[in-house]
Amino acid sequence: MTNRVIIVEDDSDLAENYSELIEQLGYKVLGVFDNAPSVLYFLKATQPDLILLDIKIKGEFDGIDLARVIQRDYSIPVLFMTAYSDDSTLEHAFLTTPVNYLVKPISRETFKTALHLASSRISTHKGGTDNRRIKIREKGYVTYLFSDEIVALQAEGLYTMIVTRDRNTFTERKLLKDFHAELPQHQFIRVHKSHVVNIHHIKSFNSKHLLAGHLRIPLRRGLFSKLSRLMGTDERNL
Repeated sequence: MTNRVIIVEDDSDLAENYSELIEQLGYKVLGVFDNAPSVLYFLKATQPDLILLDIKIKGEFDGIDLARVIQRDYSIPVLFMTAYSDDSTLEHAFLTTPVNYLVKPISRETFKTALHLASSRISTHKGGTDNRRIKIREKGYVTYLFSDEIVALQAEGLYTMIVTRDRNTFTERKLLKDFHAELPQHQFIRVHKSHVVNIHHIKSFNSKHLLAGHLRIPLRRGLFSKLSRLMGTDERNL
């Protein structure tokens, strides 16, 4: 699968050059941004595999500030690209655990090597448990959950109800498809037009329903075979 990246760079000419080079190297560029708020808005709906991030960007927050938020809320690998190489900047940048730190000007070969190393980390990350931290806003309060805690989601009109393994429920004003997009896609599957389920919590299922945690959830017609493959079950033995 092609790794998807976004670029955060306040120099439009450099951003265009980076984008062309990255595409030539076989990556897909999902977007180019020059400030922190636009990146965070984008990440609410779509999460790339890698973020190429300049330290000096437009607005109140710099790239290091943005990297801290990304590390805390999304755990998406960050590769810094900057003209700054002083000790103070390096020290603060490395506290965000980037996959690499490239000092401009960046040669094609340096860029290629850095992306290759980042891809290795992305592959390792995808192969392991993607226990993403999810922010939920409900009735003026903000709650953080790890994706492994979530058993299922249910559509409630313009809202989504989140059910956890501790049998707690939360409701957020967000469409089911948008909330689903924030979760690890290999872990959460839409089993019905109104339901998304964490496959790690599925206990049993047949052609009509499944049991996940304490919930009995309807199964969309025709999904039984796909779910059998995902669960590593030969449906002929069920």
